[in-house]
Amino acid sequence: MPHLLEGRLRLQYPNDVIGIHFDQLIAQQEKLSHCMKSVDFVLQTRDRLIFVEVKDFDAAPTGHVSQAIRDFRQARFDQDLVYKFRDTFLYYWANGLICGPTGISVDYFVLVTGLSSIDLLAATDRLRKKLPLSISGAQRQLANRCLVLHPRDWNHHFPNMPVTI
Repeated sequence: MPHLLEGRLRLQYPNDVIGIHFDQLIAQQEKLSHCMKSVDFVLQTRDRLIFVEVKDFDAAPTGHVSQAIRDFRQARFDQDLVYKFRDTFLYYWANGLICGPTGISVDYFVLVTGLSSIDLLAATDRLRKKLPLSISGAQRQLANRCLVLHPRDWNHHFPNMPVTI
């Protein structure tokens, strides 16, 4: 089964899914402006783009784990996560891969280790409030789903694309 790696996290996906380590590809090809950000992975199925960002706080250097978790709880990562979604979305839209009212749908998932379920729910709520997932009067949503979740929860939602650490 093909897979993508980000630090300790390994995401496997079926052969009929296209998996791209997007931030590495973009960095190598210098495709985004210096002021733009990108998600770690993009998975493309027949009718969906899945943007995946990874925050593995359990792998942070000793002494930095508690600070990274504190920063995440205090919403210091939120704007960065918004930019990663927005800029990746713009890249795909500008390249004609997200078009029209019936175009491919987009989901955004942030995989996080080291936080409680309550922290993940709070982060999901904050992120949904800061992202323009839908625009009043628009023909379609920018994203169908936006979730901040632990890899085990990802595995529950996507058993055919398991994540291991």
